[in-house]
Amino acid sequence: MRGGGISGLLGVTIVAGMFVLVGSGCDNAAIDPFIEGEHFTVWGFISSFQDTHYVRVIPVRRFPEEINAPSDPHAEIDAVVTTTDVSTGRTVEWSHSLERLDDRTFGHIFRAVFSVRAGARYRLTVTRSDGAKSVAETVVPSGAEAEVIPAEVVGDRVFQTIRWKDVPTSDNMYLIYCAGPLNSRACADGGDGGGLNISYGRQGARVGNDWEVVVELSRDFAFLRTVSGIPPEVPIGLFSLQMRLNTLDEGWRVLSDPNDFAQPGALDNVEGGFGYFGSIGNSILDWFPEEEALATIGVTPQPEGG
Repeated sequence: MRGGGISGLLGVTIVAGMFVLVGSGCDNAAIDPFIEGEHFTVWGFISSFQDTHYVRVIPVRRFPEEINAPSDPHAEIDAVVTTTDVSTGRTVEWSHSLERLDDRTFGHIFRAVFSVRAGARYRLTVTRSDGAKSVAETVVPSGAEAEVIPAEVVGDRVFQTIRWKDVPTSDNMYLIYCAGPLNSRACADGGDGGGLNISYGRQGARVGNDWEVVVELSRDFAFLRTVSGIPPEVPIGLFSLQMRLNTLDEGWRVLSDPNDFAQPGALDNVEGGFGYFGSIGNSILDWFPEEEALATIGVTPQPEGG
């Protein structure tokens, strides 16, 4: 697994707007947080495919938080952040830093390093020195099963549909092709030899309780030839093919406009506060498309030992 930075966190599709939307989360006139007992706004998530995790914490005040310099009064925060694995009781305390955000202001970012267990429930607690708390829980998605639909050849194009079972909401997905000149056993990627990584983003559609994505194999192998300098007349061997799908916990709502995050209640699971603390799981599928379909685009499957 790998640790991600703040930029990596902001790169996740669904949470791209979370960290830059400042404000106390109490702009709704129907809510007075100083009566209702709301203490902190929290945005962030934990992920099963990285070891370093981040949340942004904003104390609830009568005026929006805007920190323009580390010397500003709001540059200090009275908060201790912990996560607890509910089933094991293991608790981790997060460390605080003041980070510059995309809008050039600063925010209170807490980070922790630990491995996330698929299927486990985690409780995030933000505690003030007077004992006031904001609490949120998330259940990390377990790895999903996938069904591979037989490949379809349409003229000189080859497609294959992958159906992920019982996926509540998907985020980024990508394919890793280990392929190169036939019998070379070398992954051609134009660089580090680790295979060609092709992002499919959030492509696909919800079908019942499942998520379907169509892989355009002909396009991907044409791209592989281009970036790796493999001439059209040279046959390609496919040594391995893997799809990785990031799945979001069941509480996520996909909001098309990042400004929607600023609307009270749009995405909120924090008791004694505002915001959302979620989790992302990782599902992996290894497969080989049918040999007949691959042959139409000059590709031969060559599994290990094949």
